[in-house]
Amino acid sequence: MSNKKVQVAPFYHRAMITPTTANEETREIEVCFASDADVPMWSWEDGRILESLSMEGDAMKLERMNSGAPLLNSHDTHSGIDAILGKVVEGSVRVENGNAYCKVRFSMRDSVTDIWNDVKDGIIRNLSVGYNVHSSMYTGDIENTKRYVATSWEPFEVSLVSVPADYRANVRDKDKTNEMVIDGEVKVTENGQKDRDILKIKQIILK
Repeated sequence: MSNKKVQVAPFYHRAMITPTTANEETREIEVCFASDADVPMWSWEDGRILESLSMEGDAMKLERMNSGAPLLNSHDTHSGIDAILGKVVEGSVRVENGNAYCKVRFSMRDSVTDIWNDVKDGIIRNLSVGYNVHSSMYTGDIENTKRYVATSWEPFEVSLVSVPADYRANVRDKDKTNEMVIDGEVKVTENGQKDRDILKIKQIILK
């Protein structure tokens, strides 16, 4: 099996806030920050692609999230501490039915109070997670669109955003790149099911 190394910028993925989980006293709320569903993304090399984040085993690197990753305003890493709205609650990441959840805690400072109120009232609903992909596997084409599964990836921040980002071309920072290894093609059986021995992530049925 062949592989190649490429430089890629951070990816950004739509996430979901659950207002009913809001805790007024602690200003904590649960979010679903990732799933293993196919999501349309953009690759400078391939154009439109589909990406799935593996939730199997240790594919998701949790150290940064479970250590209290920042909750930011619109992925803002340039405005200093004013952009920090809170943090991920330490050790709160869990995976259930192919979805990754965590709790975020909003700051108690006055400048964040209005934002917290809008979140728990369901006014601010869009959240996005930033993550780096360290290795990815090309699994074939679906309707002429290349599909990849991130086999090693690391979330590092979550952000409240006005419009959730599904395409990394809209938000990627070319100055912040990391190396990603892309594994070679996998085999496909006659009925369209990919070779499990090579993929070793999950069963995928091509439609």
